[in-house]
Amino acid sequence: MKSRELQPVQKRRVRVRTTRSNPLWPVAPHLLLQAPPARRPGERFHSDITYIATDQGVLYVAATIDAYSRKCVGWSAADNMESPLVVRAAWRAFADTDTNTDTNTDTNANDSVENHTNAPIHHSDRGSQYASEMFRDFLRMNGVTQSMSRKANCYDNALMESFWATLKTECFDNFRNGVPTTHQEARQRTRRPDNAPGGPTKNLSLHRSVLQSKTTAFFARLLFALRV
Repeated sequence: MKSRELQPVQKRRVRVRTTRSNPLWPVAPHLLLQAPPARRPGERFHSDITYIATDQGVLYVAATIDAYSRKCVGWSAADNMESPLVVRAAWRAFADTDTNTDTNTDTNANDSVENHTNAPIHHSDRGSQYASEMFRDFLRMNGVTQSMSRKANCYDNALMESFWATLKTECFDNFRNGVPTTHQEARQRTRRPDNAPGGPTKNLSLHRSVLQSKTTAFFARLLFALRV
């Protein structure tokens, strides 16, 4: 190559950032530092965003995990990672889980964990999607208290990091045989066939649950944006 005056050009690996914080938006306190382990379903939720590379382009996936059962109770996928992506994942999780509480809660950053003993907690990183007004309003209307990880600390949401590692290993074999061709193929790889032992996997399928009545008015205003 040197004699022919050829120079190799290495392709740089492209890394997609899924956490984009906005310093102008409010940051919720890290309530899990003081909270005891989850003792029942619907008591605590963890959420995060990842991406799956395909020949068609990047597919963004948001998932919501129940900390008690450690099951994925809601998720959503789209070709963008705007606020409706995480709202859809949380909506499906709340609609599939009893999050009713007798305590009216607020997601104000000055609140302490003692004031939210009976309220479900939703934990995520400081991404702009979770800090957006749309998502905070959605949590408030469902009586869910928001919690956020410390800055640049992935260990605060280790449950989600473990889930993504398992998903990409079991469903995509860590992409050792290449990436999916289309977004639809990527979605199908996360689902167990209907005729598989035990039936279809509910936890990883884009199931549609009955919308809770207390969020009907909220989604009526956002129906076009969410496209559910």
